[in-house]
Formats: sequence, C-alpha cells, structure tokens
Amino acid sequence: GVQTCALPISLRDALSYGNLPELVDVLPRAERSIGFSSALITGAIVAAINGELVGAEILSRAIQSTDQKVSFDLKKRALYGLVQYYIGTERAADGAEFLPQIAESLLKFSGAEPQDLAFIHNQIQMLYYGAQDFPCALESAERAIKLNPREPSYLYNASMVYEKLKLPTKAIEAIELCLSLGTDDADHLAQAFDIYSDNGMPEKADATMQRLQELDPARAALQMMLRAQ
Repeated sequence: GVQTCALPISLRDALSYGNLPELVDVLPRAERSIGFSSALITGAIVAAINGELVGAEILSRAIQSTDQKVSFDLKKRALYGLVQYYIGTERAADGAEFLPQIAESLLKFSGAEPQDLAFIHNQIQMLYYGAQDFPCALESAERAIKLNPREPSYLYNASMVYEKLKLPTKAIEAIELCLSLGTDDADHLAQAFDIYSDNGMPEKADATMQRLQELDPARAALQMMLRAQ
C-alpha cells in the first residue's frame, strides 16, 4: 500500500495527551524531521502559550521562513502563538521591539484578504496593549477595525485602548458599536457595563448587567464584586 509520512509518534502522542515536558523535548526534533507542518505549529503554539521558549523560537522561525511551503495561514497562527507567549510571560515590551517588524512581511502578502490583515493588526494591537504602549495599540486597533469593521472583538479591544488614553467618548462609541453587532461575549458586556458605570450612564449600565446576568451569572457576580471594591 501507499506509505504515509505521518507525524513523529512522540509529537502526535505529546499533543494527544497534553504532555508538555514531552512536547518541549520533541519539538526541535520534529522541526528537523517534518519542517514547519501544521502539527509542528500546533505543538509550538501549545508550548509557547505555556511559556516555553522552545515553542516561541520555532514560531519565530516559521514566520520568518522563506520556504514557499510555509503557508500564510500557518504564519498567521504562528504570530498568534508568539504574541500569546510574550503577553503570557509578561514580556510584551520585549516582543513589541521586534514582532511588529516581522508582522510587516505578513501584511505585504499579496493573497491576503482584508480580514486576514485585520487579524494581524489585532495581534500587534494586543502586544502593544500588553506593553502599555497605548498610542501604538490604538493605531493597530483602528487599522484592524477599518479592515474588518464587523468583528466585535476588535471594537471591544479598541474601547479598552480608548479608556487607557482617557478618551471616554470614543470608548463608549466603540463598545456600543461592538454591542450593536449582536455579541454575547461576557467580556464585551462586562466592558460595556464598566464604561457605562464610569461615565454616568446608569440605565445603560443596568440593562447591560441584566444581559450579562442572563448570559453568565458567575461573571456578572464577579463584575459587581469588582465594582464594589
């Protein structure tokens, strides 16, 4: 029969069983044997999100690879994992020194759809936000929204940046656009509740809290507790 070149068994097992030490051990060997495959990127993302440098290094190499076999979608996924690594390890400022430049190569990809480019800008926005570089975060957030104005999470993120920049009118506008798209995300509703509460809009705050209580009672209780502190 036809032989298939499957994943190295240890990479497959490490992913299947969630064995992080084994995954960290096998990733460099898997990179040498199978290259930047979807499975390798998945494993590297899992490692990176768990704060493992080996995963972040593989993702960085994948994004910068000139191998035509490394697809744009794989590089997008790698960027996501790398951003999560720097935010999760509280090194967003370090990542912000070089990742936006790396992302520029993805933004120049000729076959990219607007929503793909928006995704990349949003990843960089999250990195800048984590680095507390709010002016740069705002620039990336607004680019993401311009490219994909119907993605609620981009508007939610922008509202948080506007808050940090002490632009309450813009923060309200962004979160209301977010809610107008029909989002039922608890984070979005909690953000709206806080913005309305902070800006003297009690009726809208109450209505938003009622929606949050219906959707996620535990999150609603937490939000009320945080407000009471």
